[in-house]
Formats: sequence, C-alpha cells, structure tokens
Amino acid sequence: MLSNNDPRKPSPDSYPNRKIKKREGQVMTPELICKLRDGSQEAFKTIYLHYYGSVENFLFSLLRSREEAEETAQDVFMTLWEKRERLDPSHNIRSFIYTTARNAALNLFDRRKVMDRFSKMAPVPINDETTSEDMLIARETELLIRLVVARMPKTRRRIFELNHYENMDNTEIAEKLGISKANVANHLALARKDIREVIRMLILLLLV
Repeated sequence: MLSNNDPRKPSPDSYPNRKIKKREGQVMTPELICKLRDGSQEAFKTIYLHYYGSVENFLFSLLRSREEAEETAQDVFMTLWEKRERLDPSHNIRSFIYTTARNAALNLFDRRKVMDRFSKMAPVPINDETTSEDMLIARETELLIRLVVARMPKTRRRIFELNHYENMDNTEIAEKLGISKANVANHLALARKDIREVIRMLILLLLV
C-alpha cells in the first residue's frame, strides 16, 4: 500500500471540476474496483468524480458547514484510497463510501453521547414484509436524525425531542417550556426541514 508521503498517492484537490455531474451511463463495475484495489489512480479519479458531489452534500446536510463538509469529504476519499486493498469487487462500493462518510460525521460529534442515545432507541417495527435491508435503512435513518438533532440550537433540539420522542403536542410543549405555541410550531418546522434534507441526501447517495 502507498504511504501517505508516496508521490503516487492521488491528490483529489488537483482534479478539475470535481463537482461536475457524473457521466450518463457511468457504472461502478467490479473491474473498476479491482483496478482501484490494485492502485490505479485513474480508477480512483473515476470513483471520486462519480461520488464526490453526493458525499459532500450528504455531509453538509449533517454538519451544516460547507467548509467542514468539503474537508470531511476529502478525508472520506483518502480513507477509500488508503483502505482500497480491503475492497471486495463483488460488493457495491457505495456502502463503503456511505459508512465512511457517516462515521466521519460521527467523529465530529460527541460520538459516545450519540451512540448511547441510539442504543436506547426502540427497535424497528417488524412485519412479514420487512427485509433486513429495510431494517438497516430504518436504523441508519434514525441515527442520522439523531446526528441532525444534536446539531440543532438548544431550544429547537429540546422541542423536537419532546415532540418526536416523548409524543408531546405543541400545546403541551409550550406549557412545559413557557413559550408560545407559534414559537413551538416554528421550531418544529425548521427541525423537520433539516431532517428532510439529510434524508433526501442519504437517498441520493445510496442511489448513485
């Protein structure tokens, strides 16, 4: 594996138009993953240009800082390069990229606090039509919601938690916190807007 100081290590910052839309018909084939695993910078560049925009936007929806999102996205792809030899060409690389991006975002939060709350969540409801993939996506979505909530202003976070996790309505929350129902409604609307955005970015990332 190339070391961090190896001159052959790819430098994503040097790639032109790194946020360009991915080419139509461009597919992450097992052959491409094999080339990446063998150290092909061209394969790395292809994957980088294919996924970078989705990864950065996903991270921005969590971190709410474009600078942090850009820096973290760079770290995600450097991790991909450094761990390329572990890749399995028979598996879709987007799962590796998504997991790396999610973990990178977690590292910028109080990871222990978030994971402690996550471990205490109610289990995902199961029925005869629920698949293991459905359960995984549901759990991942709930974890991402926790991440978004952790970054909210204190009052908005408290209002959302009372509503979402303690099933209190606007009137009950207003009385508990000593604020108006209109204020509660406004905070909930802003909280849900942030959450919809991160879920939308998750779906886009998983579909590319």
